[in-house]
Formats: sequence, C-alpha cells, structure tokens
Amino acid sequence: MSEIEKKWYVLRAVSGKEAKVKEYLEAEMRHSDLGEYVSQVLIPTEKTYQVRNGKKIVKERTYLPGYVLVEAALVGEVAHQLRNITNVIGFLGGQDHPVPLRQSEVNRILGTPIIRSLQTITAPTIGFGAALHIPLRASCMQRRIYFSSFVIFGLFFILTFVPMHPIYTYIRQTLAGVYPEEETAALAKWILTDVFCLSTTELYAGKDMNFSKNECDRLEDILSRLKRYEPLQYILGKVDFCGLPFEVAPGALIPRPETAELIDWIISDCTDKAGVRILDVGTGSGCIPIVLGKKLKQSKITSWDVSEKALDIARRNKLLNQVDITLAQVDIFDTALPDIHVDVLVSNPPYITEKERSGMERNVLDWEPELALFVPDSDPLLFYRRIAEVGCDILVSGGTLYYEINRAYGKETVQLLEGMGYQSVELRKDMFGNDRMIKAFRP
Repeated sequence: MSEIEKKWYVLRAVSGKEAKVKEYLEAEMRHSDLGEYVSQVLIPTEKTYQVRNGKKIVKERTYLPGYVLVEAALVGEVAHQLRNITNVIGFLGGQDHPVPLRQSEVNRILGTPIIRSLQTITAPTIGFGAALHIPLRASCMQRRIYFSSFVIFGLFFILTFVPMHPIYTYIRQTLAGVYPEEETAALAKWILTDVFCLSTTELYAGKDMNFSKNECDRLEDILSRLKRYEPLQYILGKVDFCGLPFEVAPGALIPRPETAELIDWIISDCTDKAGVRILDVGTGSGCIPIVLGKKLKQSKITSWDVSEKALDIARRNKLLNQVDITLAQVDIFDTALPDIHVDVLVSNPPYITEKERSGMERNVLDWEPELALFVPDSDPLLFYRRIAEVGCDILVSGGTLYYEINRAYGKETVQLLEGMGYQSVELRKDMFGNDRMIKAFRP
C-alpha cells in the first residue's frame, strides 16, 4: 500500500493536559489503525538553564502551552477522532476544515534537520556536545523518541540565533527592567501576533513592515500601559480561555490555567450525564459556567456573584459565546438564599491571605479586584466553610462539590470538608505540582 501523505496540524488541548493527549494518541497509534494515519505526536519543549549555588540546573518545559502537534493524514473520520479525544478542544486554524501548518512554519517550530551524505539526520552541535545520528530508515518509534531533541534545538536556535522582527526587539528593550527578560519576550510575541497580526514566520524572519501612524500610536499606548503594570489582557480587553473568547476588564479576575484544570475535571466527570444541574459561586468573568455550558450541552447552569461589575462582564461573555446560563447577583453570606437544588456545586472563591500580599506582582495587586482575591489571615477558609455549609442544603444526595484552593491550605480544606460530613474528599495538584483542586461528595 502506498504511503499516505501526511501534514502537520496543531491540536488545541486543555492547558496542562498536553502530555495526557500525547500519551493517549500514541497508545491508539500502537493498538489501532490510527497509526496508519498519524505518524508523530509532539509537544514543543525547550530547555532552560539556571545557576544555583554555582551549579547549572537544566529543566525542560512546554514552550507552547495548550498546543500538541500531530503529523497526520486527515482522511475519513481521522479528524473527527482527533477532535473528540479527551482534553482536546479542537484544531487550531479551523474546526470543520483544519488548516495544516506551512512547511516554513514547521521548519521554524521544529528546526530543520540536516541530511548528510552518510544517510543520517544530524542535529547541529552548538552548545549540545556530540550530535545525534539517526538513520533515515529508523522505525517510526525511533523517530518519535529522538525527535524531541530536534524540537528543543529548533526552539533554542530560533530564540538565540535567528534575527527577529525589529519591532519585537524594540518592544523588549522598552519593557526591559520592568518585566523579567523571558516575560518581555512573551509579551513582544503576543503583541505582534495578536494585535498586529504578524504570522510566526514574519516574526522570526524579521520581515520589514511599515506601521501606520495609528499603529505606532497603538503600540506606544500598549507599552505605556504595560510599564504601569497593567495586564496585557486588560489592555486588549480579551483573552482566549479553554478555546473560547472572553472579554476581560478590571471588574473580574483574568482566567488562569489552573482554573481550566478544575473545569476539565468537572467535564470529565459529567460528560456522560444528561441534565446535570450546576451552581457556580463567584462568577467573575463567567469563565467557569460558560465553558461548562459549551461542553456539557444538556446541563442547567446557574452562577452567582456579589459584584455587579463582574456580572456585567459575565453577561457580555454569555452573549459572546452564545451559551444558555443563568446569572444572578447573590451574596453567599446572606441568610436567605435562592431556593435551588443542584448535582454539582463549584467555586473558585477568594483564597489569598493578606500576609501573601507582599509576595504578589504589581500587575495583580494594582489592577485585579481585591474583592475576588483576598481573605483575612485569621480565617483563610472563610469562603470554603460557608460554601460547604450551603452545599449541605442545596446539593442532592451524592452531589459533588468542586473547589479551586489556596495551595498552602490543601490539607486544612480536606479536613474541613471531612469534618462537615463530606465523603471521598480528593485533593489534586495542578500542572505546577501545587495542591489546587478538591472534589468531595455530599452523603
């Protein structure tokens, strides 16, 4: 049978779940005919170097969070299979007709292998010691094992040796001393690709581009606001979260990747359940109820917040994403709460103690709403206790309580819930290895 032509595509995954997607796909490639149509699955990674106490520490990290690259032939039901894998949001570049990466983009992301006369593919040796030699006729499994080295080298080479767009350099120089070096790089790329619509190829190739006066003014306004530590998400007024667009403003917290992990946990537990009734306490931007509403089509979702500013933002995001959820202004500490019974109660309430304030960044302290951030040092579990009390009344028997928590109080929150009669209390870590999420059942 002739070789099926394959191209590179990008899958958008739940942030922090890239490895799970890769692991699942590679298992399917080994044990089903999917291996005929998908030849490689890669997570772009980079090596970072730190010096501590005179010793060089090398770490590997995901370079493009939420992105999984697949080399595949999207024939028949292959695209449908990939799109519906657990933790996959969809394809980058089009859901109905996924657009493959251009070869130039593939080369820049992965690094271009060099083919030698001895029929080997060799990674250049700048700073990496002896080059790797991989026979061209190596098996697919061998290529998957060694290709991560090309990914690491390609990214290192691009970031270090390829001349960047001159405006990229200008942005980094302007923000130097205000933000760490790696953050200026991320901000520069974000601004040029999101605001000024440069492609990755144009950015890395240093292509000449004439900015109009309006564009120059726009750039200077963004940089001026960044120098005052205003979050770029607030400056742009938008953010992508779990593959959905959200408006953001200082009246509500900017959605975090840890919250996406909590949402993914709920979706995994409720996917096969029809008509799930869900209450979210602390709407904020509406990210939790809106994503749940899009993913759990038959669910009935209500979300409460005490802040009218936050609810205004959530209402706009409800319309933007065309999702059917109920938003209401409710103070969870009121004695008379709406009469409601639900199967799932979820909350990402304020959990940062006042004593932690001194260690926080100015772009959070100066701009994000304190009402959604802080709790008294004397009672760090204030909201968890109250919401759990409410849960005892409104959760049906066997109903589930989900929390995002302060990493410093994981065990204490577990003990609190167990002491209130909740069962099978489970504490989970986030992608950074911190205690961050809890699930518990009402008896």
